[in-house]
Amino acid sequence: MTIQIAEKIIYEGRSSPLYSELLNSLLMKKRSGAKEFKFSSPSTGCWRGYIGTWELEEGKLYLKDLTV
Repeated sequence: MTIQIAEKIIYEGRSSPLYSELLNSLLMKKRSGAKEFKFSSPSTGCWRGYIGTWELEEGKLYLKDLTV
């Protein structure tokens, strides 16, 4: 099993690795009829096919960058 590249979370100006797949979790909760997104894996180190950078600001979570 290959170690997966972590996503990133920024909180109070500090960046930390995020060992969760927030985007996949959000996509699983999609509404009926919503478009399904599929990413291709660039390597065995990133099976989900993307690396997200998230930021928590004033109690809200934002997706700041998505590298595919």
